[in-house]
Amino acid sequence: IALNGRPIAHPGGKTIGGSSAINVGLKAYSSKSGVNSSEKLGNRGWNVTNLRAYYQKFHTYRPPSKVVEELLALDYMDQSAQGTTGPIQVSFGNFQGQLR
Repeated sequence: IALNGRPIAHPGGKTIGGSSAINVGLKAYSSKSGVNSSEKLGNRGWNVTNLRAYYQKFHTYRPPSKVVEELLALDYMDQSAQGTTGPIQVSFGNFQGQLR
């Protein structure tokens, strides 16, 4: 009823790992003020300055191509805050399609 009879794609995971094999991995951080608010609530040491090393330690950041960087307007990112030797690989990918 809600789709007016239109079908929608609902891919199923018919592979090793099931549907987890097609999920999107996402890394999202709290804002600086959000992290710093933890310390203000009484969690001593839980602030951006003290936690930065741990954020960097867990991942290796792979910067996107210049085309993707411009497309996504990533000039706000502090590249020095990104990890370079961690076990988890993090990137934006190199898609260049139009966002709709």
